[in-house]
Amino acid sequence: MGHVVQNSDYAPVEKRVEGLIFAYILGILSMGVSCLGIYGAYKEKKWALIVFLVMMSLGYVGLLWVTVSLVIALPKTNKAKEEEFRHFLPLNEASLHVKQLVDQLQVKFNCCGLFNGYKDWGRNIPHSCLCPYYYQQTDKCEAAGQSLLSSFMGQGFNSTKMVYKQSCFPVLKKLMLLGASFVLGISFGFAAMMLLGLVMCSVILYQTGQR
Repeated sequence: MGHVVQNSDYAPVEKRVEGLIFAYILGILSMGVSCLGIYGAYKEKKWALIVFLVMMSLGYVGLLWVTVSLVIALPKTNKAKEEEFRHFLPLNEASLHVKQLVDQLQVKFNCCGLFNGYKDWGRNIPHSCLCPYYYQQTDKCEAAGQSLLSSFMGQGFNSTKMVYKQSCFPVLKKLMLLGASFVLGISFGFAAMMLLGLVMCSVILYQTGQR
């Protein structure tokens, strides 16, 4: 759940380090292959162009495989994530860790509960669900009946709380889809650039072989 929230405070340090290491290695390899291609084109070294062509072809196929796999897996991933979140209900009976994460979501996205709004919390509606006074007259909020215990604590009988109407999981789902779309856009962009590089390298190799 912490990974979906995308909050570095809850992301394992090991995962963040592994991601950085992978990004650095990928960047260094990309720079190395690009430099090799530039060197082969400038010096007209056939071996360098061939190595560049092979490396780019492998990278292009690998990138397409990852992109297509992501497109295929995305619906299943979303469904599995929804099922995982539904296991947290009711939230008033969830673990302390889950309550803290949902509470953080509610503060960050101005939402309440995961699927059914404040009803996911039963009678224990947290403070992070409450609408501030400047939102209470807008369509962002709805009235939720307070528990008898809350009434005895000084808020009066038959009083209501104004809570956020929006549930949190639909917001998370939109963010996940947006993130996946962003990754897919970058992947297809890189694939197009790699294909262009392959075509240019093939042309240069052909011209070099004609001399």
